[in-house]
Amino acid sequence: MTLAKGRLVILGASGMLGQSMRQEYFRSDWSVTTVGGSRATECDFGVDAVDGFRLRALLNDLQPDAVLNLTGLTSVDYCEQHPREAYQINTKIAENLMGWRDEKSPGCYVLHLSTDHVYHGDGPHSEDQAEPSNYYALTKYAGELVVVRANAACVRTNFFGVSGLANRKSFSDWLYESLSKGQQLDVYSDVKFSPLSMPTLSSFLQRLLQLRPQGIYNLGSRSGLSKADFAFQFAEQVGLGTSNLTVKPSPEPDSRRAYRPKDMRMAVSKIEAILGESMPELVDEIQKVRPEYLP
Repeated sequence: MTLAKGRLVILGASGMLGQSMRQEYFRSDWSVTTVGGSRATECDFGVDAVDGFRLRALLNDLQPDAVLNLTGLTSVDYCEQHPREAYQINTKIAENLMGWRDEKSPGCYVLHLSTDHVYHGDGPHSEDQAEPSNYYALTKYAGELVVVRANAACVRTNFFGVSGLANRKSFSDWLYESLSKGQQLDVYSDVKFSPLSMPTLSSFLQRLLQLRPQGIYNLGSRSGLSKADFAFQFAEQVGLGTSNLTVKPSPEPDSRRAYRPKDMRMAVSKIEAILGESMPELVDEIQKVRPEYLP
């Protein structure tokens, strides 16, 4: 499938997923401009997107046909302890982006990345079942409400795979490093999710930029796993022992740790109808990243 040609701006391109998207350029017919934070040196531009004036000035110069917004403050505990900063990054940047789009470039398509943390209770969850249970989820949900309007879309997702950032590790990176060192790990039997590998997610995001759907979509694997089952499946795929894994329930929140939802599995029939194919199984996604972790 040939992607529509045009000017694409990737906001938040200095993050973990942004790094993966930068590796996907060769598959795209888009003319891509990457925008990271004000200190980002690996992107085409660095800007403090919380500053609406600076973001609008940059977008006015670039005149994109589409914007992929990957910005986000994702540390759950940090967001709980720093609510103003969480709002600025997870909500205000979306407000700045959509304010520019509505005023200066109503034809520009916006695809915004959100999180499976907006769900609470038993899954799999459909898109109309958002129930934020911590400040991270609340600020991401508020960002969704800003974005989801005419000619815009939001995807709720989670991802894993090799991080290209020295200071950021994915869940699978953390597992691999800990298992390789023989460290004792507690893995939770009651925390369930349905993530995608970063290469798969990057590919789906590029397809959505062509299809230009509107609204909110769950973008995840078809069948999720508990984080304990994920750990055992991952260890088997990369040939590491599991004797140091201890399966137990997740700890209760306390003054140092924000509440986390236990079942974040997502129903994916809505996105499957848009893309015209079934989402991959999580066990297959784990196998897909296996070569990235082998010597």
